[in-house]
Formats: sequence, C-alpha cells, structure tokens
Amino acid sequence: MDESDKLAEKIGIVVQGGQVTIHTVNLSQAEATPLPETKPAELLDCPYRGLFAFHEEHVEFFFGRDVFTQGLVQAVQTKSLVAVVGASGSGKSSLVFAGLLPNLLEQGGWCIFKLRPGFPDSRPFHNLTSALLPLSAVPNLDPLILLNQRAEALREGTVSLRDVVAEILRQAPKGTERVLLVVDQFEELYTLCNQDDRERFVDLLLAGVKDAPCKVVLTLRADFCGQAYAYRPLVDALQDADLKLGSMNQAELQAAIEKPAEKMGVQLEAGLTERILEDVGKEPGNLPLLEFALTRLWDKQQNRELTHAAYSDIGGVKQALAEHAEAIYSKLTKPEQKQAQQIFVQLVQLGEGTADTRRLVTRAEISDDCWQLITRKGGLADCRLVVTGRNDQTKEETVEVVHEALIREWRTLRQWIDTDRKKLLQKNEIEAQAKRWSETKSKDYLLQGKRLKEAQVFQKEQTSYLSLSPLSREFIQKSLQKHRNSRLQLIGFGLVVPLGLATFLGFQIQRQIVIRGAWETVEKAKGQRDSPVRIAALQELVKYGVSLANLSLPNANLSFVNLSDADLRNANLININLRNANLRNANLRNTILNSAFLSSADLRNANLTNANLNNALLHNANLVNATLIATNLRNTNLIRADLIRVDLIRADLSYANIIGADLSYANLSNVNLVGANLKDADFSNANLTNANLTNTNLINTNFLSANLNGADFHITFAGCDVHTDRCTDFRNAKNLTPEQVKAAKNWEQAIYDSAFCQQLGLKEKECKTKQAGEK
Repeated sequence: MDESDKLAEKIGIVVQGGQVTIHTVNLSQAEATPLPETKPAELLDCPYRGLFAFHEEHVEFFFGRDVFTQGLVQAVQTKSLVAVVGASGSGKSSLVFAGLLPNLLEQGGWCIFKLRPGFPDSRPFHNLTSALLPLSAVPNLDPLILLNQRAEALREGTVSLRDVVAEILRQAPKGTERVLLVVDQFEELYTLCNQDDRERFVDLLLAGVKDAPCKVVLTLRADFCGQAYAYRPLVDALQDADLKLGSMNQAELQAAIEKPAEKMGVQLEAGLTERILEDVGKEPGNLPLLEFALTRLWDKQQNRELTHAAYSDIGGVKQALAEHAEAIYSKLTKPEQKQAQQIFVQLVQLGEGTADTRRLVTRAEISDDCWQLITRKGGLADCRLVVTGRNDQTKEETVEVVHEALIREWRTLRQWIDTDRKKLLQKNEIEAQAKRWSETKSKDYLLQGKRLKEAQVFQKEQTSYLSLSPLSREFIQKSLQKHRNSRLQLIGFGLVVPLGLATFLGFQIQRQIVIRGAWETVEKAKGQRDSPVRIAALQELVKYGVSLANLSLPNANLSFVNLSDADLRNANLININLRNANLRNANLRNTILNSAFLSSADLRNANLTNANLNNALLHNANLVNATLIATNLRNTNLIRADLIRVDLIRADLSYANIIGADLSYANLSNVNLVGANLKDADFSNANLTNANLTNTNLINTNFLSANLNGADFHITFAGCDVHTDRCTDFRNAKNLTPEQVKAAKNWEQAIYDSAFCQQLGLKEKECKTKQAGEK
C-alpha cells in the first residue's frame, strides 16, 4: 500500500470499481415529502416551489435570476471563497442550487458537495464529514463510530480539508479537476453551533481553499453579517468576494411569475401579473411568500388559467401563508391548539439582536402527543407547516418550521413568541443545556446551585405550552439526583469536607481550602469552552472576596454566571460568553472584552473605564449607572441596551449599533459616534457636548431636552421612519445652534420647536413640530 492509499484509508475515501464513492448530505431531507393528496386529474404538476428552495432538478422552472447567476458563475471561476449574502427569503439557496450548480455541471470537471453546518445536528464537522466521506467504507465497524472518528480528525487538524480534496480528485473520474463545497445557511454556525467549533470550522474552510483546487460557496443571511465578519480571518478572505443578492426588479419578478406557468401551458388572467407585482413590493424577503401564493393559486387553476378570483380567494401574496397557517390552526381541537402552540414556539430560535430563526428539534424533545399531531395524516407536516426528517447518523427523527417566512408572517405565532419572550429564552437555555448533556451524559454538564433551582422553579410553574421536553425533565431529574447524592457539596468541584471536620478546623482554614480548590478547578478547565464546575468555582471565589484581576479566560462560556461585585481588572475575556451574566458592581477596568457576548447581562454600576469592547454584543444589556469612560465600543452591538445615566465620556462608539437603546440622562461628552446607527435611540436629557455624530443614522432618534453643545452633525438625515412616520426629535434640545443643524443634509426632515424653526429660516408650513399621532 503506497502513501496515497494509506491517506485514502485514513480519511475514508475508497475506490470501488474505479469510481470514487462520494456521499453528500441531501439538503432536501429538510423538505419532507408530503402524503399523497387527491387532486383533479386535469390539474398539472405545479412548477412553483412554495416555501422550498429550487434545486438542480427544478432548473427549467427557475427564472428571474439570470444576471446574478452569471455573476456568481464568474465569481466562482475567479475566486476560491464566495459568499452569497442576502435577506431571509431573498432566494440565496435557489440561486446556488438552480442557478450556479447546473452551469458548473454543464461545464464538466467538477465534484460538488453540499451541506448545512447545523443540519442534521449542531456539529458542523460531523455534517461536513457526512457530506464528503462515505460511511460504509470500512466493513464491520459501526458507521456512527466511523463518523465520529473522521469528524474528530478534521476538527483536530490531523486530517485537513486539502487532504480530503486531494484524495477525492485522485480517485475521481478522469477530467475531474475541481471540487466545490456549498455550505448553505452558513448562519447556522452562529445560531446552533458553539464558538470553538465555529472558528475551527471557518479556519478549516479557509485553509482548504488556499492554493488548492477547492472552491467554497457560502449562503449567508444579511442580518448575520455582523457576527460572521467579527472574525477577522473570514473578513480578510471575503474582501471583494461576497455577492450581495438584492431584490428582483419588475421584469425579473414577471418572469418568475409567468414563465413557469407558460412552460406548463397555463396562462394568467389579464392584469393578474400586474396585481401580484404590486402586492409583492420591493422587499427581497417576499420571494417565498410569492412562491407560496403562486403554489396555492396553481391548485385553483381553471381551464389552464390562473384567475383574479382565485387570487382573491387565497388572500394574495401577503396573506396566503398566514391565512393557510391560521386556517389549519383554527380547525384543530382546543387540546390540539395547545399542542400546536407548544410545537411552534419550540421550533423557533429566538434572536438576540438578530431576527428569530427556525430551529431543528429532535423527536426526543417533543412529547408523544405533539409528535402525533405533527406526523399523522392531515397533521402539521402533511399541511406543509413543518417538515420532518431523519438524522442519518443517529437515526433520530427531526422536525423544523417549513420556512422562516412563517415565523415572520403568521401573526398568531408572533404573538406567542413576543408575549413570553423572556420565558422562552429561559426554556431554550434549559433545552440547550439538556441537549449538550445528552451528547456525553457527563455529570459535569448537570445543573447545580442557582441554575438547578431556577430550572426546578421553571419546571413547576410552566405547565402550558412552555412545559419542558421529556429530555429536559430527565436532565433536571439527573441533576437533582447528583445533588442529593452529595453529603456536602461545597462548590461542585468534587471536594467534600465532613461537617465536623470543617467546624473543627474553623472558618479560616476551610476558607483557604475552598479558595485553593477553586483556583485548581479554574486552572484545570483552562482551554475548555464549557465547564460548569469552573463557573461554580469562580462564583465561590467572588463570594469569598478573592480578586480575579488579570484572569485569562478567552473563549470561555460563562453564560448566567453570577460575578456581581467581582474584581476583574485587566482580565483577558476575549470572545467570552457572558450572556445573562450578573456583573453588577463589577470592576472591569482595562478589561479586554473584544467580541464578548454580553446580551441581557446585568452591568449596573459596573466600572468599564478603558475597557475594550470592540465588536462586543450587548443587546438588551442593563448598563444603568455604569462607568464607560474612554471605553472602546467600536462596532459594538448595543441594540435595546439600557444605558440610563451611564458615563461614556470620551468613549469610542464609532459604527456601533445602538438601535432602540435608552441613553437618557447619559453623559456622552466628547464621544465618537461616527457611523453609528442611532435609529429609535433615546438621548433625552443626555449630555452630548462636543460629540461627533458624523454619518450616523438618526431615524426617529430622540434628543428631547438633550445638551448638544458643540455636537458635530455632518450627516444626512434619512427622513422619518417609513413604518411609524416618526422623525428625529430635537425639541427642547439645549445649546443647539442653526449652524450645527445646517451642517447636515436633509436637516428639514427633523422635528424642532417652533422658535427654533424660525431661527432655521423655515416657514410655518415647512416646520415639523409634532410626531405622527401627537395632538
């Protein structure tokens, strides 16, 4: 056996009859085949795709994306890594599968592989391995064991993507020169996968395309660009290599509506295309709604014609999907409606600073009654509201929402989510912890202390659609058993001191034992992302008043940790996960928190002077009365953050996302806000003396009674919010001069006091002095 054969055996590429065996993940598994439906004999097969993406086999019905298809083909020919970026529902997957791939297959010489990083589970290396390597290559070995071995080899770098590509090409049919890897729904790396796997996976892809005959095409939702581009190596690789997929123009939409029907010999009634085009509008996310409406319309065709009456009957583009979902839901019995509510909220991954997305759930996470409602004839899957699948590796059945458009457009589902958002976040956190525990059954992943108590309370109180899955209930039960089996668990790192001995030694000796053991626990967990025992140890150190200054915990997961009053000066907390953490009164002076995840964290009265929070995520965080003097908050996500009375003197907030944040009474003198997004932010009574607001977005920003002495407004007012008709509000602003205001373009769009309007030279009719709806 020569060296190349040894490599082939190592990575699992095996020649069979002179041909390479290539196993690819079938992305259509997520598009469940519905049960057969009775339909009129004369009804032709539907050329529209509803809520499903177009694939290679649908290319003859794929219209309207010729320009972008050619641009993508050219980009793949000249670049090693290409990202197709667009809004949810803009047709990214269809462009790649029905546009790019048929073109490349026609050229010849390509081996093409497809995968989703978060499907069929949240382990991207396993999903990549399933796509690239056959599972039946080694006889007498459990395929699941084989998959784990190969995935671990890729993850740890003992086998590289370049090794795999080289072996594929060595054994591929003659004339095959290049490999294309399509990573669809790349945002799943950020919604479903842990940070360590995420960065390793990106590094693997980047190394795989460097100086190798391998190309990678990603599809990425635009609202996840901030998270994806926070990783510098990926940003560098995508310089001038991302194709931004915009909305279709009128001619392209007309082709997408009419051409598939023409192919089948069906016509649209005169004026119907124009009516549909008017309903679609210019939002790129409306494409799945259009396809769904056309699919419903097709079912109502008469004499090979699609009619105005049928279009009205289905509710048009905007209402077809929502009305379909509501009609199915309304036909369920009361108990079934409760089950449906429980199912759908469980299938939503709640966004924190991003839009809500769909979540793949396993059979173990769904109750028997709910699963019956999903899978029975006439059930939720049969009615195409959800799709079921099967994990080829674990053999687990899965279910997910048919399309994220359903999450956006179905008002009933949105009400369920918005009403109990905080409880749903807590439920999802418990479910996620239970899933992590189920993968290893390690006792280290069991709940303890405050987390266990909170989970118990949640389980007792939530008996409706928020009730926990069977897996989570087992998880809590196992956690309780571990807690009860310990006679005396001091801090959860396995150190048990007999009560009599502890009393005898005295408090001081016990304190030293506990502190020493806690530091040993923290040290042992170094390099690990997830370590519940480390969290317990850190909390114990803070409880005993031990300083954590200069602590180094990059990439660690400390979500929900309680470190109130902690001394974390000069600590290295790069990429740390502190979601929902309690950092009240903490000293974080000079701390490095680049790319830290601090959403919903409690930072009230915290000292963040000179801290580095570049690219950090702080949406929904509470920073009331915090000190952020000279803090680096460049590119930071502060969506809906509570920053009342915060001290931000000389802070750098350039290009930060501050949408909806409350900065009332805050001190922002000499702050750099260049390029920041201040839409819907509240700066009422804030001090913005000498602040730099160049190129900021001030739609609906509230400067009511703010001090704007010397503030720089070299910006362009974008007008009023198109949804609420509310505008930037400068009423009662202090020390604001006409010269400052007129330094901005479109300054007439804002709201001012009547007296200030006169100073600006605006006539009474030209001056806005009230917000929409005010009397």
